[in-house]
Amino acid sequence: MGLCGTKLSEDEKRAVAQNREIDAQLYTDYLKETDKVKLLLLGAGESGKSTIFKQMKILYGVGFSEEERDNYKRFVYSNIIEAMKAICEACDTFGIKDQVKAMDSYNVLMEASLGDEVNEELGKHLEALWADPGIQISWGRRSEYQVIETTKTYFDKIRQIASYGYIPTKDDVLLARVRTSGIVEERYVIEETTFEMYDVGGQRNERKKWIHCFDEVNAVIFVAALSEYDQMLF
Repeated sequence: MGLCGTKLSEDEKRAVAQNREIDAQLYTDYLKETDKVKLLLLGAGESGKSTIFKQMKILYGVGFSEEERDNYKRFVYSNIIEAMKAICEACDTFGIKDQVKAMDSYNVLMEASLGDEVNEELGKHLEALWADPGIQISWGRRSEYQVIETTKTYFDKIRQIASYGYIPTKDDVLLARVRTSGIVEERYVIEETTFEMYDVGGQRNERKKWIHCFDEVNAVIFVAALSEYDQMLF
């Protein structure tokens, strides 16, 4: 008695081949997922998480295009105005406002809004204030109030920032303080290993979102700012 074999139709053969391709792709994706290293950046607001995130993008990612750097210009401007306003307000708080000589520039700055452009005119007032001895006394006591410390670099090059056609450099982008809201993800390939890095907001109202990032995390990098060792809490 002979054995009877069932011949597959052409459609069935294509279906089997397609199924094998899908299985092979799923297995490849599985291997990629298991080889992937997932990194989670955590820390308080203004601790430097986003700075590390941007440094990784520059070192191992595609970096920042000229258009992206140009989009950071408004953040550089707002950081500068916000910081100088804080310094000026601290002069009043510390009772040293009478030591500020550039009062015309002081008044102009206090009338400025965070959305203003730092043009040549406003740049001259900022330059005059940064050179003022009263403002420098207030800056020297910056641990007693809230101010973005990295703006010193911006103040030192305020003429360049206030000039026409200014486009932030990659260092300007690194120093720019931009509040992170939600979860930001970047992927890098370093020595044939895929790294996924997640940046999350550090403010208290953002921390409830952290729990969603802990699945299959390989490492948590908790960031703290060394410059805040003597920062007064509010």
